[in-house]
Amino acid sequence: MIIGKDLKEQRLYLGLSQSEVARRAGVARQTINYLERKPYIPFTTILAAYGMCVVPAKTMRESVDVLREQIIDAVKDELGDNCRVKISVELCGEEEG
Repeated sequence: MIIGKDLKEQRLYLGLSQSEVARRAGVARQTINYLERKPYIPFTTILAAYGMCVVPAKTMRESVDVLREQIIDAVKDELGDNCRVKISVELCGEEEG
């Protein structure tokens, strides 16, 4: 996946300019331009630019559970409650369902 391209597509889908995203994130417009042109950048940098963050839970397992639920909710919001979502995460060589 090319993250920068996805960010640009999402921004355009939302009808936002680079300047508006930059204002919301508290960064320069050039920063948003850079993020959209770079194929690989740290995930936390992406989240911060779009005004989002991952709040760590007490343990890694709890963090994974929170993220899993967020992803499932987002998919169901998009596709409807009748869809089935399965997410598999591997932590330290141990598969989590």
